[in-house]
Amino acid sequence: MRKAARANHYRLEQLSAGAIAVTEPRTPKSMHIVSPGQSYQVEVFAPTAGQARRVVLSGAVVPVA
Repeated sequence: MRKAARANHYRLEQLSAGAIAVTEPRTPKSMHIVSPGQSYQVEVFAPTAGQARRVVLSGAVVPVA
């Protein structure tokens, strides 16, 4: 995901525990979270671009066992 994000000029942000958040400039209301060792990604969508980013960077989105 990191490689694809860089190749496509997407915004990449480091999260805790090695996870990353990726935002595509054309769809700023949506962020994708990828955690190391997981075979899936999580999309966070919000009505505004700032809201999605605030939720993801706040640490409110966590894995559920």
